[in-house]
Amino acid sequence: MITCVSGCFLLSSCGKDDVADALGIGGCDGSNWEDQYGNAIEDLSQASANLSNNPSVESCNEYKAAVLRYYDALEDIYDCIPIFDYGYDEAVQQAKKELDAIDCSDYN
Repeated sequence: MITCVSGCFLLSSCGKDDVADALGIGGCDGSNWEDQYGNAIEDLSQASANLSNNPSVESCNEYKAAVLRYYDALEDIYDCIPIFDYGYDEAVQQAKKELDAIDCSDYN
């Protein structure tokens, strides 16, 4: 009983930022990262459609840039989501290397 009361007292005395810092997600604004991630997905979708509808060097470069912005958004929100790292960083780095290998000059 004393432990429960002490725990409730400690949690209620902490501010929202203190709890976020304790969870390792300090500095994360829920609405901000959701908006940023959502915008990155929309940009990627549009760039992908543009590349499909009008394959060109320009649309390829726009697609690659949109993919990089998407990966950056994922990396930015990764710290805001308290999950375990199941090789996430390595997967993103590998995907970026594969993206770099795309030769947009093939779309001439």
